[in-house]
Amino acid sequence: MFKFAFQITILSIMLYSILMSVLSLDGVSSTKIIVTLLPWLAFFLSLYYYRRNYRQIKSRIPPVAFGLFNVLLITNLVNVARSLADASATITTAFGNPYNALALLTPFALGFGVTPRLLAELNRFFRYFVWFGGPLYLGLLVAGLVENPIYKIAGSLASPTVFLIPFIPYAGRLNRLLIIILSAASFVSTGLITGSRATVLRYPLVYFGTLIANLGESRIKLIRNLGMGLTLLPVALLAISINLGQSIFEVGSQELRALADPKSQAGILEKADTRTLLYSDIYDDYSASNDLIFGRGSSGTYFSRYFLLSKADSATRLTVEVGVLAILMKGGLFAVLLNYFIFAITVYHALAQSNNKYVRSIGLYLGVHILLLFAENLLAFDLYNFTVWFMVGVCLSRELRGLSDWEMEALLTGKSATLSPESSAAPYHKPLWVKNKYV
Repeated sequence: MFKFAFQITILSIMLYSILMSVLSLDGVSSTKIIVTLLPWLAFFLSLYYYRRNYRQIKSRIPPVAFGLFNVLLITNLVNVARSLADASATITTAFGNPYNALALLTPFALGFGVTPRLLAELNRFFRYFVWFGGPLYLGLLVAGLVENPIYKIAGSLASPTVFLIPFIPYAGRLNRLLIIILSAASFVSTGLITGSRATVLRYPLVYFGTLIANLGESRIKLIRNLGMGLTLLPVALLAISINLGQSIFEVGSQELRALADPKSQAGILEKADTRTLLYSDIYDDYSASNDLIFGRGSSGTYFSRYFLLSKADSATRLTVEVGVLAILMKGGLFAVLLNYFIFAITVYHALAQSNNKYVRSIGLYLGVHILLLFAENLLAFDLYNFTVWFMVGVCLSRELRGLSDWEMEALLTGKSATLSPESSAAPYHKPLWVKNKYV
């Protein structure tokens, strides 16, 4: 039953992603309401699973991480309730927009992630998506039909490719080849051509992390230091920026100051480091209104001087293009620190207390995610954010961290091996995930 609930959850999120990519759903309509029910279905199934298996989930996660995670869940639910009580936000905006209330509900996916059988199920679904949509995506991309709705559908199906990169060492030749080709295509089309900064950084860093994680047991200290370095890097960069009084990514103080002069807009906006401006706008707005500590709830807005001048969007904005700033808007510094410490603890456990290379690879992936939260990684209820929290559960799960490389390979590939790889005569002892009926 729980396996079926998980399958419906993944299919609902993928279908929602596909429909949102091809349909133009502005305003309020019956179609938009029906489509919006899909992520809510996924959330309620995640909530149902978490509640029904609370004790088992608790037994599989380190106490400190589990305690912080439950504080985060309560914090997020309170911030959703704050928006419900806020008369300035309409119900359709507050609960129909994936960047508002729904964005704070993705952490419930952690409950699914601690269960080995569901990790195997997610991996299987992702391979099906990629095999079905990947070749079509590549064909339309080469043909230049990027405006075709089918291209968008194929792109949605191929999007889980990035999560299959840590699976490459276990994959067969054809799966490995398809993952590498799709990664390269996404890097070029979405990263270099479209200009997604997160994509340009994410793929090389994830591949590098997977390579490092597979160096062997003798490199555990290097792997751990690299992962914790990725986790601490954004904090160090922010500290340096505060000490300098300006962002280290700032293109130039003259260009940024010129933004305050409407007569000097031409050519300046294209050169400016817009991420710095987003930080400045939100900090100035929230500190002035004393909302910096606890934010403004899931439907919180901010006033942007940058967008007031550029007129590229409304000056009062409901969303922001930087993940950590979105968390700040919705839950303040309190929520930012909660999220950061949960991710940091997760990365540590994955890198320092795992017996297999796959969990270490995922730990480094989450380190990359933390780094990119400070540059992009939009906060939303989508397959990417849902899977990130699922992988947090994977890295915290004692059972998954305790699997050997052979057991992890058997789990992910569905092998029904009866002998260990070390000896053709040595009996293969079934891991707990085989014996345990809890799924």
